[in-house]
Amino acid sequence: MAQRFPWVIDGIIAGCPVLSWSDLAIQRAWVARATRDGNNQLLLDQDSVTLLHEKALSQCDEDDGLKDGIIGNPATCKFNPAGLQCKVGQSDRCLDPEQVAVAKKLYSRPVDSAGQPIASTGLTPGSELSVLEPVSTRNAASEEVFRYMYFMPAPGAILEDGGFRFRP
Repeated sequence: MAQRFPWVIDGIIAGCPVLSWSDLAIQRAWVARATRDGNNQLLLDQDSVTLLHEKALSQCDEDDGLKDGIIGNPATCKFNPAGLQCKVGQSDRCLDPEQVAVAKKLYSRPVDSAGQPIASTGLTPGSELSVLEPVSTRNAASEEVFRYMYFMPAPGAILEDGGFRFRP
């Protein structure tokens, strides 16, 4: 309306911040690849994801002065999953070294095969429970969108064998 009839509008109040759909799609593809091994088996199970979430909340939930189960400003949460690595003889409520590496990768920015960042942020602390939601980076619509819309200039064929050539 404002673009079509600007003389009718005195101002615009926007109720929500702009989302970067490119970043969101890339992050979902990053999560899908980072949480699976070479045989497409999940490296994190529901218990380990729940543990990550609980520990992130316990560390950062009260940063805003409220204990409400919500991290008020995830960007300021300095959660490090390395503290969850199993100690010698421990096997319950901890992560093995491979799972810690996966968790660190999830919180880091997605990068391409050359190590260059391709999104502005990784998973934010407090959003871990979405990690195991089914994600597919391999379907006709998403391939075309990733090939020709999300990057400038368009890189063309960047998908191979079921997904991005993310840095291992």
